[in-house]
Amino acid sequence: MARFRHHYPQLQRPPAPDGSSSAPLELHYSLGPGVSGKLLTGEDLLRDSFVKEWNGVRIRVPSPEHLVTHLILHSQLRHCYSERIFPPLRAMFDHVMLNRHYGSSLDWEEVRRRFRTHRRGPTLLLHLLQAREKLGLPLPFAFELGGIGQLRWVRRRALNRWPMLRFADPVYVVSSSLSRRMRFLKSVVAAPGGWKHAARMLFRSGFYRRLLADIALR
Repeated sequence: MARFRHHYPQLQRPPAPDGSSSAPLELHYSLGPGVSGKLLTGEDLLRDSFVKEWNGVRIRVPSPEHLVTHLILHSQLRHCYSERIFPPLRAMFDHVMLNRHYGSSLDWEEVRRRFRTHRRGPTLLLHLLQAREKLGLPLPFAFELGGIGQLRWVRRRALNRWPMLRFADPVYVVSSSLSRRMRFLKSVVAAPGGWKHAARMLFRSGFYRRLLADIALR
């Protein structure tokens, strides 16, 4: 897994005799492949973080702008196809809580600049509109989507209202399943000896079950 993913296998203590268990822990060596790792690098994250003492342990907390940036790119870009149609409610709620906690000290123009620099401005804007529509979060700055942006927002709202439409939307089907899988296969093949893993993957029924699940659930 470490050869082809952006994090190591999840770590978790075995359940205690009483059935309780600990929170899982993922050690990441990248925020994600492709645009995710470029939009917010580990170097950026560490450079602007601040040190806190917590239960006798010194930890680093990312800046407010980086926390929001990571939350949005993780929700909209990393865990599925680009510009997710159905953002997780948890991600939008965390967005509300971060905005409430940091208030005016959160520099939204810096967040906006970062997304724009990497040509992902619409990703940010659509996420903000989604959070306003679902949870009533005020927009942090005024903006115009433009003609294409308006069409994309209408499409997203239509797919949210009538989810079955996604099966007839070729852009959705390709983006939510095929393009994501092809990017992963490309990263596998690029690794030494990775073509053997890719060949075995293509002949496993689980690969195609997950492919169909991506289309149905994203």
